[in-house]
Amino acid sequence: MATKIVAAKTVAAKRMAAKTIAAKALAVKAIGKDELVYSHPTMCLHCHLIVEMFHERGADPVRGSWQCPRCNHKYLFSHWKIKRQTRGKTEAA
Repeated sequence: MATKIVAAKTVAAKRMAAKTIAAKALAVKAIGKDELVYSHPTMCLHCHLIVEMFHERGADPVRGSWQCPRCNHKYLFSHWKIKRQTRGKTEAA
């Protein structure tokens, strides 16, 4: 039980460190914090860590990408298959 708590604290510390690294990297590009959109915690397939990916607000839907704050690996928006939201009745089982 104690190892789970320690692991959770370690993950939280890594997330905070990743956010600060991302903010510093984007500060060089002169992009404000309000102009970033963060994802849900997601595993980066390049560095194998669970991070909150980010992209600039108003990014191009076709050529835009989520970026890992740790290794700066980019995932195009088309990487994820997103279901189209439709209105209507769902089929009953």
